[in-house]
Amino acid sequence: MAAKETSRINQPWGSVLEENRLTDFEAFWTLPPDWFEPINTSGGGWSGVTRLTLGSSNEVFFVKRQQTQRRFTPRFPLGALTYRLEYNVLRRDIPIGKPDWVYFGESSRENLASSVLVTRALPEQFIQLDRLALSNEHTAFNANPGNFQEIGAQLCAMHQHRFRHGALFARHIYINPETCEVRLVDFERSRYCLSATAAARKDLQQFLRRDHGLNEQQLDALLTPYRTHLPSAL
Repeated sequence: MAAKETSRINQPWGSVLEENRLTDFEAFWTLPPDWFEPINTSGGGWSGVTRLTLGSSNEVFFVKRQQTQRRFTPRFPLGALTYRLEYNVLRRDIPIGKPDWVYFGESSRENLASSVLVTRALPEQFIQLDRLALSNEHTAFNANPGNFQEIGAQLCAMHQHRFRHGALFARHIYINPETCEVRLVDFERSRYCLSATAAARKDLQQFLRRDHGLNEQQLDALLTPYRTHLPSAL
């Protein structure tokens, strides 16, 4: 049986993909599996990420490939591949910084559903929050509680819009230490909640449960905006 395939290209990147002959599902799916991190084999399937640099533009992209990893939601009661759910978030305006999506494709062959999601790497000045907090190169930034209060303010503003990230771990929070701008990655479990409190509470529980790398003063500063605007989430 022939595979059923769909492809979506973010038009600003169309010429770059055409120049490198990366305009359909098969072209991305058959790229060498030089995994950027260990593949994920949970949920009855697998997923993995490779880093791709295109010589013509010198742009860096992340190619995320996945097979039969689904999540069930009210909108998709029969399940949807989680990269489709992430694509649905990335292609819309949301109340927090995010990566640019470049390509999304799906394929169904022999009852195996697969997807590819390609995103542009964040600018190199963005650093994961846990790495930033422990960095010896950014001691002045880390010594200023106001910087962490600004980070918390941007996260709190996201939650005030009832948007829940769904995997708010420090390694998914990227900071530009020059501007304090926040951008998040990995939106597979993101959704809008019925209330701002519900959105914030779940994300903060996840954040505090994992090792975030912040000391007591930094954490206290990050949570300050929540004490002012969403105290019931704490």
